[in-house]
Amino acid sequence: MSFFYPQIHSQSHTEQQIITKITQKLTDQIQKNPKLKTKLLNKLSFVEQKIWKNHPKYSLIVSLRNNISEFPHLKKDIPEPNYRSYFIDGETLKQNWLKYYNDYRSENGITELKRDSRLENTAREWANISLERWNISHERNIWDGWYNYPIIEQWFQDRWVKCRVSGRTTSVENTGYHAYYCPDRQDCTKQASKALKDIFDAYVAEKWLSYPANAHYKTTVSPYLNYMWLGISFYDEWNGWIQIYTVAHFCTEFQ
Repeated sequence: MSFFYPQIHSQSHTEQQIITKITQKLTDQIQKNPKLKTKLLNKLSFVEQKIWKNHPKYSLIVSLRNNISEFPHLKKDIPEPNYRSYFIDGETLKQNWLKYYNDYRSENGITELKRDSRLENTAREWANISLERWNISHERNIWDGWYNYPIIEQWFQDRWVKCRVSGRTTSVENTGYHAYYCPDRQDCTKQASKALKDIFDAYVAEKWLSYPANAHYKTTVSPYLNYMWLGISFYDEWNGWIQIYTVAHFCTEFQ
């Protein structure tokens, strides 16, 4: 891995040694805990926005941020949620989600989507992060805006998901949030599936809107997307109500 030294001001050999040593320590920690990369980048980017460019530490912050951003995440399987604890048949729930898409695409003469484990892994990760934040969005950083394509695309590639350009499309992320009621806690698969269907129906209802308000619908019917899978997180709210966070990741063709 080559380290980056920005030419904001002339860095001494000692400064470069310090940057290299800190970067190596941080990358060692990222190897042990891949989620740490995003947290470090968020903190460094935040500090970078707050200090002046002529500040003595600005060059150090920029160097560390760039070096860490070049370090890829380790291939790591993100565990599934414990569906049993929510009295849900997880496989049925996910297959229903795929069926909602493919039934609609078939009705409109569009090729059906295929399931892919790489997308399941990334979708699970972002669903878990969304639950930790108590917020479903696309923002990898707090200042990213509604959908920062270059940052999200890099996030995918850091996780070994690189999609070919097709119809000006590569990878896409759709997010959703809903809640369902299942007080008896015997079999909640039907209620959870209904919540997913409501999310999907909301995407389809965007058909009559203009971009970017119809972004979910455009993804649903895109002929350039061929692969998809779903990540889900649950939160046990109160009195039988369960919050559900959904993340669907799509890809044209894998490189």
